[in-house]
Amino acid sequence: MKKAIHICEIAFDAFFEDTKHLVAAGVRADIAHRKSTASSREELSEVLSRSALRESSLASWLKVSFPLAYGRQGGDEIYRLLLQAISSEDDAVQHGLPNSDEFRTTRYDFVTSLLNMSTHVRPSPPKAPILRNGSFLPVLKVAHKSLLELTNDLEKERQMDFIVEALTTSLKRFKIQFFPAQKPKTRTAGAPNTKPMFNSWGKISVKDKHTHRPSKKASIPTVDPATVAFNNAIATDCNADWLANNVNLMNLKSVLCKMTLPTDFTIPTLTNDPYVNDTYRWVEENYNGTKPLHHLALLVAIIVASSILPNLFMPPNLKNLFMDADSKDDVRRIFADIDWISKSKKGMADRAIFISMFTTFIIAIYEEDSPLRKHMDSAQRRGLGDVWTSKHC
Repeated sequence: MKKAIHICEIAFDAFFEDTKHLVAAGVRADIAHRKSTASSREELSEVLSRSALRESSLASWLKVSFPLAYGRQGGDEIYRLLLQAISSEDDAVQHGLPNSDEFRTTRYDFVTSLLNMSTHVRPSPPKAPILRNGSFLPVLKVAHKSLLELTNDLEKERQMDFIVEALTTSLKRFKIQFFPAQKPKTRTAGAPNTKPMFNSWGKISVKDKHTHRPSKKASIPTVDPATVAFNNAIATDCNADWLANNVNLMNLKSVLCKMTLPTDFTIPTLTNDPYVNDTYRWVEENYNGTKPLHHLALLVAIIVASSILPNLFMPPNLKNLFMDADSKDDVRRIFADIDWISKSKKGMADRAIFISMFTTFIIAIYEEDSPLRKHMDSAQRRGLGDVWTSKHC
């Protein structure tokens, strides 16, 4: 997979370069056109003022390593720069990237489309986001061939599963969250549009397998337009970066669609025992928000961290209660009858740590392949182990 990601990185670098060239040429041509067609001094003055901001935003956006991300660590700076660059008028900013609600797709469908255009056997004609004369398509064809050669010892079905997984993982790693799209189809006769445009965009924002298209609601901006557009885009993008530390029971519904771990998902201080450390790494690497168990584990962790911790505790000296417990039912009954106690306690109260610990424990205890479950299966008494229990008591 590491080799596959390196191959994909080369291909997507070419995609970024093509996209930057498309946007730069389109924005500058649009600015020149608006300057030349201004019908009055007042209009020309407005165009010049807006053009200065567009040029400045474009120059900054072109320097970004991952130009198709919303921003860094849940921010909006990259999205804002692109939006300011392509928007010819101030009023257009608040509506976000043009057509991005119309051209929404899943990561799987986006990747499948790229593979269909780059296969060496009856490839489909190039279409957005691929530039017909750009560098991305020929590089993608070489990358596709290289990925096939990398997996030539696998069955054909498993081979394609691996390639799709590699490309999908690359979308996450290289923060590809929107892409140049074609113009929307009009009601006039003729072939549909396929050429990517600098002022038409799509979003990779739909949940894989079970797609959900949220209802469109009119928004009245109370802050600056770019922030309104960014917030609207993030709210409907299940793959966008997000933060869990500021989520509580009142606003939990705003993140129900999120399929990725929050960017502030923090692994606690590691121990000297590999199985504890490996469990945290395994859950972080294998979290899949499309799995109900994983999704529910994260939601439960947020609820617990925002509503209970660190104020409720188990009473001390519980060992004697379980001395005569001869069955699982006895153990459950004893736990059910134990009262929580509240006490004042100083110490670690970082919610992000608790969210990580609860999410990890719930997923690891149910997933048979987790290092924690493997440790339990091999332990003499099939227990969690003293190291795990001590850390999480």
